[in-house]
Amino acid sequence: MAKGRLSGLTVDSLRLPKSLGPILLVYLLAVLWTAGVTNGGHSLPYDAFRDTAWSQNMLEGEIWADPSILGAPWWYAPAGPALMASIAAFSGQETPYVHAQSSLWLNPLILTIFFILMWRKKEHTNASSALPILLFGSLWWMTHLAAAMPSIQGEVPALLTLLSWSWCVEALLAGEDRLRTILLRGAVTGLGLALTAWWHPVCALVAAGAVGFHALSLGLSRCAQWQRLGLMLGSTAISAIVFSAPLLVHILTMARQNPVPFDYVAPEMSDPTFAIGGSTPAVGLLALVGLILILKDRPRLGWLPGLLAVAIIGQAPAYLSWWERLDLPYLVPHEFQWHGQLAIAALAATGLVNIIRFVFGHFGKFPGSRFLPPVVGGFLLIGSLAPAFSYLPFAGAYLADVNEIIAIRQEIVDWIKNSTRIGDVIACPAPQAYMLVAGLTGRKCAALPAGHTNPSVNASRRLTLLSTLQTTPDEEIFRQTAQSLKVDFVLVTLNSEEAVDFHRRMKEWRWTRQVFSSRRGRTSIFEVQGNGARNAGAIRSSRSVPPIEPRDAPPSLR
Repeated sequence: MAKGRLSGLTVDSLRLPKSLGPILLVYLLAVLWTAGVTNGGHSLPYDAFRDTAWSQNMLEGEIWADPSILGAPWWYAPAGPALMASIAAFSGQETPYVHAQSSLWLNPLILTIFFILMWRKKEHTNASSALPILLFGSLWWMTHLAAAMPSIQGEVPALLTLLSWSWCVEALLAGEDRLRTILLRGAVTGLGLALTAWWHPVCALVAAGAVGFHALSLGLSRCAQWQRLGLMLGSTAISAIVFSAPLLVHILTMARQNPVPFDYVAPEMSDPTFAIGGSTPAVGLLALVGLILILKDRPRLGWLPGLLAVAIIGQAPAYLSWWERLDLPYLVPHEFQWHGQLAIAALAATGLVNIIRFVFGHFGKFPGSRFLPPVVGGFLLIGSLAPAFSYLPFAGAYLADVNEIIAIRQEIVDWIKNSTRIGDVIACPAPQAYMLVAGLTGRKCAALPAGHTNPSVNASRRLTLLSTLQTTPDEEIFRQTAQSLKVDFVLVTLNSEEAVDFHRRMKEWRWTRQVFSSRRGRTSIFEVQGNGARNAGAIRSSRSVPPIEPRDAPPSLR
């Protein structure tokens, strides 16, 4: 290939007719896996109800605001919920179903793009080995690959960004010297980083770190001229910063009253061996071999050590805080861990393939040697992953069936969506508020679990006020607390003695009137009358609330 002339548009000049078949096969297999784990695209993880709430708000015109706390600013990256809201608007489907079904067509792209990234000229065995190692060698990915939530689906633009960066590296290693080509490829990579940031900032942070480490290694190893490398990296950075600036400025300048969403540490991280794939120790050893090989002589795959390095840096403060009892700040370290396990899978595939090649390349010919290496490699691969197969029944452990979730609450959901507006505030226990009120109807909540409450909102104060609202026997204190939280409706489910007492008080007080009772009488909704904030102009229902007086129509408790 002549200097400055690049004919390929993808990594290592993959020719589309030859590569399309394997790529489509990988995508199809990933779809089948996802369909099996998600019950045909009808399952969602708990975290996703934060996103279904925002999609519902977007459909009703409330785009740039917190979807669950009235008056709070938006705080979560909007690209995923916006895409799902657009699909819901076009298809007429309910937002929870759109989010659940997105796992069938969007999540399989993670494995597909990962496959393309690992596929090099004459290196299809690396790509083919990396897929099962990622899926079965990492319990994070086995249980989360099919999860329809931004932190997972954000891997799609993140991996596309790394694919674009590989396209840049191809140009550098081929001696490309045309300024336009260098700047253009860098700018495309930057756009990928910006899109990733709008989808999920941590995914963008990890991808940006991998690019930065790779660029540094290329410069230090003199695989690329510093001038051309600097121009390409500069155009990447400028493009990424310009198009992600509104998001970054908003996030960095937002008030911090609730650190819980960022400080959360997944319970899996309490076992340090989980970080390096303790269920499949052979994968870690193979990854070590792959890391040595790539650091020694694999400039095109240099983003992999960078990805692993950023993942380790992101996890380190949490582990140091435990082991050394240091008070270090950290940011969702479990998400860095699953990025690290993605890198480990790719490194392990490289190690496995090269071990097989070394053995059969240095110990002479064997009868049937043409077929022996892949057979031995296959057995070694299966043996390495075998300990993880016992975990397969738990692949969908983090998912819940949307049909069942909605069916249990359908009557309540229908009433709330038909009789209230998007800005009405409904008070109920925080877990119920998160999933039912916010996640299924998009209505505002008095309080949510702290881990899913806007960082700019004082979550502990709201939870304290909610507890006061639900337990005080004093009607005046109830009224003042309801005004403080701007509560328009109170939802009561009779699942405890405290709830029964609360329900009785609500029926007796003059500031509340019952407007809904479920058919079985287990759930009631009361309107809070005389709410100053609501009467002063807060958004309220465009439909008249049925004038049901609690003493005239008591619920039939059963």
